[in-house]
Amino acid sequence: MRRTTAPERWAVVWTPGDRWIALDVDGGFSLNHFDEEITDDELRRVLEQYVDIGLAYIVGDMAPTSPGLFRARVLRVKTGAGHFDLRQSIAAAVKDAFGVCRSRR
Repeated sequence: MRRTTAPERWAVVWTPGDRWIALDVDGGFSLNHFDEEITDDELRRVLEQYVDIGLAYIVGDMAPTSPGLFRARVLRVKTGAGHFDLRQSIAAAVKDAFGVCRSRR
């Protein structure tokens, strides 16, 4: 998913098809779900929920939280189902800390 008026803002919902579901957004933030016993109906529900979270992120219904010293940054995304925290990967946090540009322009 990508916002046409802000193409640098994007979200991807993906699964390798076996117990793992993830939502990744620009800036190295993600939300992951792992369940060894997930049923097809539960998988469908989680995928739909992650799409809703991704859409909410794209339209801007989110706010960064203040993580504190030596903690990963978090984006709190608000949907009709509640708030969801997307955590920044360690690699993205290190790149941000050292000002490394991730853009390939």
